[in-house]
Amino acid sequence: MLKMTKDKHEEQAGFLACEQFFSTRSGQKMLAEQQSRLDKTLEELFGFNLLQLTADEAPMNTDRSNINHHFCLHQKPYEHAQAFFDNSALPIETQSIDTVLLHHYLDYCHHPHDLLKEVNRVTIPYGQLIIFGFNPFSFLGAQSAIAKSIGKGLQPHQLFSLNKIIDWLKLIDFKVLETEFGSYTPPWPWLQKHPLAENIERKMHSQQWPVGGFYYLHAVKQVAPVTPRPLKKRHRPSFIPVMKPQLNPSIHKEKKNDPSA
Repeated sequence: MLKMTKDKHEEQAGFLACEQFFSTRSGQKMLAEQQSRLDKTLEELFGFNLLQLTADEAPMNTDRSNINHHFCLHQKPYEHAQAFFDNSALPIETQSIDTVLLHHYLDYCHHPHDLLKEVNRVTIPYGQLIIFGFNPFSFLGAQSAIAKSIGKGLQPHQLFSLNKIIDWLKLIDFKVLETEFGSYTPPWPWLQKHPLAENIERKMHSQQWPVGGFYYLHAVKQVAPVTPRPLKKRHRPSFIPVMKPQLNPSIHKEKKNDPSA
């Protein structure tokens, strides 16, 4: 019970730190870049239900989506959340969601494996999964690792690399369709004001260096096709003995020796 209380307290503190980051200039710039990337993906998706889990107080804008119903879940009583959940157990019917959007939620979740299993459970076959996460191998990730030791910065529970997320998704039958890195600007204001900062960021983004502040991932839930196997003919043993017709050699011999024959 004490461990659960401690985890819950750390999650709440992490969500608050995330909100504070996205209210800064660097955070707003990152959100704008993520929103632009999300809009391109949502325009190509269809369905009935879109579920969003975000670590930020304000949800991502999903108006560009052709999906009918959009709703958010959270562990904090946010105004935008339609329902609340705990311990990574989603209060949603199995195979009822067409698209799931995880906006930095894995970064602050204490049970990421359990959450991904729940996402797999509620997603329909060939449903879509979109993930945004902070990249640990970036200027922002390095700053976060240093600041976390003194109780400042993003304070994520743990930053996972893009390759690790891809490996996890393979275990639950998700196929990654596309990935992208973004937000290459260093989080320090004195470097952001440098005249060459914008040109360097544009070049690194065009070449997709794996050192962006965040990663984007789009995957689809694969379903193994059911291939009918031809039934093999089996010889079933009979419990009733069957007599095979055969000549009696003794009778045949008597007929041969009979002179009247």
